[in-house]
Amino acid sequence: MRVERFRQWLHQVLAESGHPGIEAVAGYEVPGGGHGRTDTVVRGTDGVALYLRVVRTAPPGGEDLSQPETVITREPGVPIEVCSAPAAGPATPTGHSGQSDGGQSDGGQAPEPDPTGTGAPAGPA
Repeated sequence: MRVERFRQWLHQVLAESGHPGIEAVAGYEVPGGGHGRTDTVVRGTDGVALYLRVVRTAPPGGEDLSQPETVITREPGVPIEVCSAPAAGPATPTGHSGQSDGGQSDGGQAPEPDPTGTGAPAGPA
């Protein structure tokens, strides 16, 4: 789904949701976005405004935006298969489980084993 069509759908869904906390859904001009780029702002009845940025990624090989969008739909009532998340939680791009390392970073490299068994870091001293 291309960004503009998604944004229109999002505005409609939020505006028609009937949620008592939503006062208004509108577009806003993105500061520094150039060419009149707009995005979505949701204004709450409590005075809070949520500024949303809708972004996209292209499929492998890219997408020719000069061509009309190919819209793919399914028959109403056809269930969507939902996959369950792994029990240990999502993995990060470096393969870690997402748990904190205490603010230390090893650049995504696994630590070297401790040959002494004392907990001291391996490698040159």
